[in-house]
Amino acid sequence: MNVEDHIQWPKIFFCTYLTVPYNFPERYIGKEISGKDILTESPDLRYATACFHLEFADAFTDTISQGQSITTSQTIISAGGEFELGFFSPGNSTKYYVGIWYKKVSEPTIVWVANRDYSFTDPSVVLTVRTDGNLEDWEGKISYRLTSISSNSKTSATLLDSGNLVLRNNNSRILWQSFDYPSHTFLPGMKLGYDKRAGKTWSLVSWKSTEDPSPGVFSMKYDPKGSGQIFILQGSTMYWASGTWDRDGQAFSLIREMRSNDVFNFSYSFSKEESYINYSIYNSSKICRFVLDVSGQIKQMSWLEASHQWHMFWFQPKTQCEVYAYCGPFGICHDHAVDRFCECLPGFEPGFPNNWNLNDTSGGCVRKADLQCGNSTHDNGERDQFHRVSNVRLPDYPLTLPTSGAMQCESDCLNNCSCSAYSYYMEKCTVWGGDLLNLQQLSDDNSNGQDFYLKLAASELSGKGNKSRECFKQQVEGMANCYTGHFRNFSLCHLGDTEKATKKSFASVSAATNNFSIENKLGEGGFGPVYKGKSQKGYEVALKRLSKRSGQGWEELKNEAMLIAKLQHKNLVKLFGCCIEQDEKILIYEYMPNKSLDFFLFGFRGQELMDPVLEETLPRHILLKYINIGLLCVQESANDRPTMSDVVSMLGNESVHLPSPKQPAFSNLRMHGRFQDFEGKKSSRTSWGKSEIREDFDENDGQVLLPATLNYAYPGRCI
Repeated sequence: MNVEDHIQWPKIFFCTYLTVPYNFPERYIGKEISGKDILTESPDLRYATACFHLEFADAFTDTISQGQSITTSQTIISAGGEFELGFFSPGNSTKYYVGIWYKKVSEPTIVWVANRDYSFTDPSVVLTVRTDGNLEDWEGKISYRLTSISSNSKTSATLLDSGNLVLRNNNSRILWQSFDYPSHTFLPGMKLGYDKRAGKTWSLVSWKSTEDPSPGVFSMKYDPKGSGQIFILQGSTMYWASGTWDRDGQAFSLIREMRSNDVFNFSYSFSKEESYINYSIYNSSKICRFVLDVSGQIKQMSWLEASHQWHMFWFQPKTQCEVYAYCGPFGICHDHAVDRFCECLPGFEPGFPNNWNLNDTSGGCVRKADLQCGNSTHDNGERDQFHRVSNVRLPDYPLTLPTSGAMQCESDCLNNCSCSAYSYYMEKCTVWGGDLLNLQQLSDDNSNGQDFYLKLAASELSGKGNKSRECFKQQVEGMANCYTGHFRNFSLCHLGDTEKATKKSFASVSAATNNFSIENKLGEGGFGPVYKGKSQKGYEVALKRLSKRSGQGWEELKNEAMLIAKLQHKNLVKLFGCCIEQDEKILIYEYMPNKSLDFFLFGFRGQELMDPVLEETLPRHILLKYINIGLLCVQESANDRPTMSDVVSMLGNESVHLPSPKQPAFSNLRMHGRFQDFEGKKSSRTSWGKSEIREDFDENDGQVLLPATLNYAYPGRCI
């Protein structure tokens, strides 16, 4: 009887070419069932044809017991019907792989592949649990071992409802599990990291193509150096970094979508023995996964049964600037650029100009002038200096130094030949040595950036902006002399009536605001942010820092100083001084603790703005909550607006704490035109910019003055 005769009854017999194991039950050899030989010798072949009766041919079990097998037409299904295991052929391929996929998802979705580096072409291939307890594929005389365990007891392979395939002994102890060997999908309950004790690494590897599950060029793994980041590598080259783990926000710093919500619960474990990230799903009925696709993107997806498709919550990297070191050493990437994303930092130029012209910026940039290193100086006596780079995502691999303040931090970097840049923020000194990588220039509406100071040769900074600053200095000093005689209670040259403050150094201004920390930020208008600070004598002041991207220059700064000097009124803030160092344009005002107009309109009085009819439909506190969420969704800065998953979480969670909404996009005061100064002369005005308005009421004369930009007016902004 030939082999084809046996294959005609797939529901009764399973046949394949196998070498008969030494302990193959003798009672089956030469016996017949329904007139068919169980084992026959072929005169032409040196192997036997083994046939097994398939007691689970239609996949009504979740387990393959020792000595049992499944064919390409058979599967096993987890007890709850969540996952299915069997052979599959991706796309139009004729190759066979052993894999696990979702049972309840109508779109075929593979989550794990056993034999990624070896495929089968013979449809007679089988998956079996050998007598030694290991999983193995057989194709003719060729075997492919999937596991390598040693067990003296009976072993079985069981598919769990988590998607985990486990080998267990008689005592139900897990000897091996597929979750320890992920492919390209990160399922709830899996780990991504490493176990030092077992020398085990949990990582993802992309498919080679959408129809080829063999290992691709992208891998995702935990940083073995212990930086607390997750990396995507392209081969051995860094491709993307997650940023460090924020324990308070339960997310990586560069993936704000990972913040706690009512769908996913992320956790991070770190110890001497192992470090890993994993996650769970609050609602076990939801089907969710992460996948590292062939393009190198990590995607978080959820199955929508109503539309029968996968919905993507978020993915990374999103833009070229999020690709690790996209612009190379000392290159900076602009996330808001239209065409060319990369440019060199000030004092640098492309290392390979021809490549840059072809949009290959990976070679980065080189210095135009060498540093003088340490205490050495130029022939003209000038030392290396620092140039401030504003609102950026800081370079990778920083080093924190103990320091007594900003000046010592600068000095430590200046006198260290290997130090390339430093940052002083929240009383912490951070320095970078060698090449600066992964710099990203953030857009004006992105407030997540910080400033850092780049070390450059003095020749790269000498003369820049000196002419305009000197001109402005003369104008300010002349203006101060003029106005001191006209206004007894105010002078640009005096702080109150006691302290001289014509011009402040940038170092003192930076120290007064704790290096312009976000905690000291009062708000931001169309022309720049406003910070609260404290002078060396303890005065509270407000500092308005004109943005370099605002389009406003020295002329506009002079106009503001002149106008505020003329407009003396007890309801207007006083101007104390300015800072014009390092291309900075900073005005120092009297600090007014009054709150903004929206506080008096909405603070604790939201219920008075609601239509009483609404209270017939929902409780008052629920309506106020919905109004709050709605205002969060229309905030001016897109980075402040919650993601849809956050909105769903806020709507469904009774105990969630809602932040106070910031300025809505539709409330911007935008006016154009010209204004008359008090002497009848016209001064051109480009725009009023984005501003938040406060209300100060003079009880004596009933006059209402509305300075813009969070209490601190730009010229012509008083109504």
